[in-house]
Amino acid sequence: MKRFLSALGLFIKYYKKPIWIILLCHFILLTVFFLYSLPLEPLIYSCVLIDVALLVIGVLNFSFIYKKHKELEHLKESILLNDITFSESKNIIEQDYR
Repeated sequence: MKRFLSALGLFIKYYKKPIWIILLCHFILLTVFFLYSLPLEPLIYSCVLIDVALLVIGVLNFSFIYKKHKELEHLKESILLNDITFSESKNIIEQDYR
């Protein structure tokens, strides 16, 4: 479970910027609709649908990345030499190759 939470944390950290961009777009759309006194229900509904679709895509993406992560962890444990150093990793897959 600890490995899973660690991988999930790195996944969220890696995709932090796109998540903030999506939230900013939602905020801008809601603000514009509110300032023009347009009905917010259709916009909120579409934002929720988009968020659900993105959540499903994110869960699928994470499941593929986590599966690869587990395979690389298993390979890492079977390697005897760990003296090689690499540059800083940008995501969990690069970290597994280190």
